[in-house]
Amino acid sequence: RRKIMKQPNFNYANTELYTSRYSSYGYCLFIMVDIENCTFVFGQSNSTCVSLHRAEYRVMERMTQKQVRDLRDRYLQRGYTQLTNKDFI
Repeated sequence: RRKIMKQPNFNYANTELYTSRYSSYGYCLFIMVDIENCTFVFGQSNSTCVSLHRAEYRVMERMTQKQVRDLRDRYLQRGYTQLTNKDFI
């Protein structure tokens, strides 16, 4: 039996991307927000199935990791839904 992929309520055409500076290990912390569907993905660039290159708007880069985490917390407080890799597989 073939596994059917879930379709998360996430559209790259509506996304805003915020990224931290790259670490010495070669990854950055990011949050990609779908402003139309009120969903977002948060994580490390080296361990996600979301393509950061497909983001429609690159809003801010080279933030501190703390700023990116604080931004995630603010979106959660506003009622946005955090998606994980499991939502895309």
